[in-house]
Amino acid sequence: MAADRGQLRLNEVDHTGLSLVGVDDDASPAALWRASVMDLVAAGSDLLAFIEASSGPRRRTVLAGGWVHDAMIVHAKREAIGDFEVSEVDEAGALGASMFAAIAAGAMARPAADARPVWPDAS
Repeated sequence: MAADRGQLRLNEVDHTGLSLVGVDDDASPAALWRASVMDLVAAGSDLLAFIEASSGPRRRTVLAGGWVHDAMIVHAKREAIGDFEVSEVDEAGALGASMFAAIAAGAMARPAADARPVWPDAS
């Protein structure tokens, strides 16, 4: 695994997917997954450091989304950024997208910044 990790790394990441370099016939699926996770977590940590350089240190970190249920990702994130909370909403991105779609369609009012949204009755 250590040899695989030294050779495998992300080459490109965009909205269509990602690519790895250093892949050969000996690269196991587990090594490919680990290389992807570690490099993506490192990229996220770099972005967090960039934000903190402008806004100051964070007081609280909350992770959201389905990936927070993957033990390897949780471990890698904790190693990279320290302690964090996990959102009580399982798919916060999907929930937010549906909320803004409902607001744009005029089906619900935009909630105040410190308020929970009031969803329209679906009946």
